[in-house]
Amino acid sequence: MVDAQICEILKNLLNADKQTREVAEQEIQSLKLNTPDLLISSLTSLLLDPIADDIKSLSAVLLKQYLASLWVQLDRHLQYNIKQKLLDSLQRISNISLLKKCCDVISEISIQTYKEGDLESRSHIVNFLMESLESQTNSMIFSSFQILLVIYPFYIEEFSMYKEVLFQAYYKYLESSECEIRGICIQAFNVMISVVDGAEAMYYAELLQNLLKSIIFICGMSEYLAEVCLKSLRDLAETEPLYFRSRILWCFSFTENICKMQVGVGCKYLCMEFVTLIVENYSQLISQKKIVLEGLFVLFTRNFMEFLCPMAEDVEINYEELFLSLFNRVTGSLKVNFIDIILEFCESLDKSPKEWYFIYISIKCLKSIVKELENSEKLDWSINYIIKYSSSQTTQIRFASYSAIKHLSESFPKHFATKYSDSIIPVLISGFSESQSEILTIAIEASKEFFYYSEGQVSTKHIETLLPAVANLLIKHGFSEKTLGVLESIVLLYRKNLRKYFDELFEKVLEITSTTENKSIQAAGLGCLLSLRKILSSGELKKYAFSYVALLKKLIGNNLADEFVKTHVLNAWKILSKSLRGDLSNYLDQIAPILLLYLQSPTDLEIEEHLETLLALIEASPESFFPYMPTASELIVGFLIPSSSDSVKILACSLAASLVKVIKISYNKEILSGIVPYSKGFISAIWRLCLNENDLGVLIEILGSLRVIVEVPGFEYLNKDEIGHIGRVVIKVIEEISKGKNKEIRENDMKACSQVFLSLFRTHVNNSANLIDYAYNTIVAKFLNESNSQRDKIFALEVLGHILESVGDLVDGVKLKEMVGILIFYMGNQVQNIRIASIEGLTRFFSSVKSEKVVVSLQIIMAGLEKSLNCKEKHAGPEKESAKIAVGVILKHQRNLVKLDLIIPWWVRYLPIRKNKNKARELHDFLADLVINDASVMADRVDIVKFFVSIAFTDVCAKRTVTKIEKIIEMFLESHEKVVLIQALPESMWGKFPRLF
Repeated sequence: MVDAQICEILKNLLNADKQTREVAEQEIQSLKLNTPDLLISSLTSLLLDPIADDIKSLSAVLLKQYLASLWVQLDRHLQYNIKQKLLDSLQRISNISLLKKCCDVISEISIQTYKEGDLESRSHIVNFLMESLESQTNSMIFSSFQILLVIYPFYIEEFSMYKEVLFQAYYKYLESSECEIRGICIQAFNVMISVVDGAEAMYYAELLQNLLKSIIFICGMSEYLAEVCLKSLRDLAETEPLYFRSRILWCFSFTENICKMQVGVGCKYLCMEFVTLIVENYSQLISQKKIVLEGLFVLFTRNFMEFLCPMAEDVEINYEELFLSLFNRVTGSLKVNFIDIILEFCESLDKSPKEWYFIYISIKCLKSIVKELENSEKLDWSINYIIKYSSSQTTQIRFASYSAIKHLSESFPKHFATKYSDSIIPVLISGFSESQSEILTIAIEASKEFFYYSEGQVSTKHIETLLPAVANLLIKHGFSEKTLGVLESIVLLYRKNLRKYFDELFEKVLEITSTTENKSIQAAGLGCLLSLRKILSSGELKKYAFSYVALLKKLIGNNLADEFVKTHVLNAWKILSKSLRGDLSNYLDQIAPILLLYLQSPTDLEIEEHLETLLALIEASPESFFPYMPTASELIVGFLIPSSSDSVKILACSLAASLVKVIKISYNKEILSGIVPYSKGFISAIWRLCLNENDLGVLIEILGSLRVIVEVPGFEYLNKDEIGHIGRVVIKVIEEISKGKNKEIRENDMKACSQVFLSLFRTHVNNSANLIDYAYNTIVAKFLNESNSQRDKIFALEVLGHILESVGDLVDGVKLKEMVGILIFYMGNQVQNIRIASIEGLTRFFSSVKSEKVVVSLQIIMAGLEKSLNCKEKHAGPEKESAKIAVGVILKHQRNLVKLDLIIPWWVRYLPIRKNKNKARELHDFLADLVINDASVMADRVDIVKFFVSIAFTDVCAKRTVTKIEKIIEMFLESHEKVVLIQALPESMWGKFPRLF
C-alpha cells in the first residue's frame, strides 16, 4: 500500500498541473521529514516494480538526492536491503538512461560509505565492481564503468590493488562492439588516469592508442557520445598532460583523422581544443619540428574553411571565433617558428592569390599574430598586407580587413596611428560608403578605435575629407549611434582644429539627440555634444549654454529616477557645470528647483547621482546658489543619518561644506550673519553621524568636509564644548586608523586628522588650547604604556609626529618639549621599527617647527641620529635610510642651527639615500644647491665631488641635479688638477661627464 501511495505521489510530481505538483511536493517532503526510512525503502522497491520508466527515473533521482543526507540515519539492516534491491535493479533494467540514474544512486551510497570509514563495506563495493567487470551481461558491465567513473577518485587506494584487472578490463572493453559500453569505458578510463599519480598513469600508457582508436570508432557511430568522450579526453589533457608526452604524434594524427570525418563542428572543436592543450604543455618540444608545425597549421586552416562565419552572422555559436581563440593560444605557445609558417603562407598568397577564403583566412591569421611581431621587421609587411585587401572586391575579405584594422588600433595605440594614418584614414573614409551594412558597421567600429587610440598622433590634413564623410553618416538610418561614437573620438583627437566645423556638427548632433526617442542614441548624442565643447574656449561655450541646458531639461522631463536620466543626463549636468562655472548662474533655475524638489521625497533610494549633480552646481556657481540655501540645507541635514548609504553620507558632508562656502563668498552682511548657525548646525549633524559610524574610509572622507566647515568662516565661532566634540571624532578616527596594517594608508589617514587639528588651531586659537592636550593625553594613555604592543607604540609615535607637523608651532613650549621628549626617548628603544617611527616623527617636527623651538633638543637628537647611522644590526637599512632623511631635513629647514662645514661632510659619508627615491632626489638636489650657493667651500672637498659623480644619471638623482653636479665639478677643477679627481674616482665613472674629464 505504501509503495502504491508513493507511486501516486511521483505521478503527481510529473503532472502538468502546477497545483497538483505543489501538493505532491508537500506530501513527499512530509514523508521525508516524518518517515524517512519508509520513503527510502519504497523508492528503492519501485525500481523493481513493473511501472513506467519515467516513474522509476524520478524515483532514482529522489533516492540519490535524499540518500546524501539520510543514509547515515538508516539502520544497517535497511541499508543492506537497499543495496541488494539496487544491485538487483541493475540486472533487470535495459533503458540506458534509467540504468545511469540507478548507478548514480549506488555511487552516492558508495561515497557515503567511504566517508563513514567502513573498511569492510568499502571492500565489498570494490569486489562487486571487479566481479561485475567480468560479467557476461552488458547492463552489469555498463553499470560497473558508470559507478567507477564517479567513485574512483574516492577509492584510489583500494583500486590500486587491482591494476592488472583494470588494465585487462579497459583493454577488452575499449574494443567492445557496444557503442555505449565503449563510451562509458572511455570516460571511466580518463577519470582514472586524471586522478592517479604519474607513475601509475604510465602503467596504462600502452592503452593510449586503444583509447584514441575507440574514440574514432564512436565518432563514426554517435555524435552525442562522441562529444562526451572528446570532452573527457580534453579534460584529461588539461589535468594529466604527461600521459600524452611520449605519443604526441599519435595525438596529432588522431586529431587529423577526426577533423576529416563527417562529424559535427562540436566534435571537431573539442578535438582541436585537445590538441591545443598538448601544444601548450609541450610547446618547446613541438616548436622544433617544422613538419609538425606545418601539419598543425593545415589542421587549423581546414577548420577555418569549413566553419567560416565572415560577416558576423547571427549564429548561436560562432565556431570561427572559437577556432581563432584556439589558434591564438597555439600561436602564443609556439611563437617564432609557427609564426614563420603563417607568414610564409601569407607571402605565398601575396605573390600568387588563390580563392577568396584563403585571403580571408590569411588576414585572420595575421590579425592573431601581429602582437607577436611588435619588434619585428615583418610587422610593416603584415600591416600593409591587411591594408591592401581592404579594397578587395570580395565583401568577406573587406570585412576581415576592417576587423584587423580595428584590432591593430587597439594593439598598437599611438604607434599605429603615427606611422599609418595617411594609409588608414582614406580606407576608413572609403568604408563609410559601404553598401553592405555588416562592413559599414565594422568600418565605423574600426574608425572609432583608430581615432580613440591614436593619442593625438594623426595629421590634421585629413580633416576636410573626414568630417563631411562622418557628417553624412550621422543621418544614415540605423548608424547614428555608432557614428556619434566615431565623431566623439575625432573631436577628442583634433579639438581646437575643428573650430570652423563646430556649428555644423553641433547643430546636427543636437538635432539627432533632441528628436530621437531612442535612449541609446540620446546617450551617444549627449556624449558627443559634451566632447564638442572641448573645441571651444570657455568664452565661446557660453554662447551655446542655452542650447545645452534646453536639451538637458527636455531629456530630464519629470522623471529624475529614470536610469537613463541618472546615468547620462545628470552626468552631463555635472560636466557642463564644471565647464561653464560662473556662466551657469543664469541657468540654475532650470535644474536646481527640480533637483531639490525630487530630493525632498525621492522615489529611488539610489540618489548619489542627484547629490553629485547638486554638488557640481553649487561648486560651479556658489554666488548664485544662495536663494536655494534654506531648502538645500534642510535636505542635506536629513541625509546626515546612520541609515544613509556610505556614498550618501560622504556626499551630504561635502554638500554641507560647499553650502558654508556659498554663504562665505556673499558680501551681504545679512547673509553672512547666517554662516555661524548654518556651520554649527552642520557640525552638530556630522558629529552625531560620526558617533555611529565605524567605517574608517567613510570617517576619513567626512573629516575633509568637517575641516572645511571649521575653517571657511575664518573666525572663532565654536565654543570649547563644540571643539571637544570635533576632537572626539578625530580621536575616534585615530583609534580606527591604529587597526590598519598598511603604513602608507595610515600615513595618509593621519594627514586627514592632522588637517582638522590644524584648521581648528588656525581659526580657534583660544578655545582649542585644550584640544591638543586631550588628543595627546588620549594617545599616550592608550598606546604608549609599557604593556602596549610594538605596533601600538609605533602608531602612537606616528600620531605624535603628525600632531607636531600640523600644530607644533602653536603648542606651548613645555608641552612641545614633552612631546619631542617622547620621540627622543624612543630613539633608544631596542626595537628597530620603533626607532624608525620616532626618527620619522622627529623629521616631521624639524620640517614644520620654528628654529627657536628646535634648538633645545637638537644636540640630543643629532647624537641619536648618528647612533642610527652607525647601527650594526642585521637589516639596519631602513633605520639608516630614515636617519639620512632626518639629517637632510634638519639641513633644509633648520640650517641656521648647524655648522654646514661640519655637518655636510659628515652627512655625505652616509649618503646616498636609496629606498625613498622621491625623497632622495629632493634632498640630493637640495645638497647640490647648498654646496653651490651657501657652502661653496665644500666644493673643494674631493669626497663630496666623488659622491655627486657617483649618483649622477641614477634613479636617486633628478635630471635638474645633473647640471648642478657639472657646476660642482667645475668649481672643484678651478683649484685642483683633473688628475686629483680622476685618481679619486673609479674608472667606471669617468665617462659620466666626458667634457669635464
